[in-house]
Amino acid sequence: MRSPRNELRYKSYRRVFKRVAETAKVLYYKQQFDTRANSVKQLWSNLNKVFNYKKNKSNYVITDLKVGNKIVTEPKEMYWFKCIGLLL
Repeated sequence: MRSPRNELRYKSYRRVFKRVAETAKVLYYKQQFDTRANSVKQLWSNLNKVFNYKKNKSNYVITDLKVGNKIVTEPKEMYWFKCIGLLL
């Protein structure tokens, strides 16, 4: 229930949580980028993870499409819908 007392408790907890989360984040990245503990290769690997430079390659294979009440399984028809989707 939303009451003034609960709202104050929530805001107090939120401030504490934000402070603790930010401190944990700083400590985590300090540890990840400590040059004394990591090689140059490891540092670059960590940077790539942080900035997400490597794109995830998905292996999704679409076997059929539902168009209205009809299910399309023919590759030629599915290719047509793919081309239309790319144009949008």
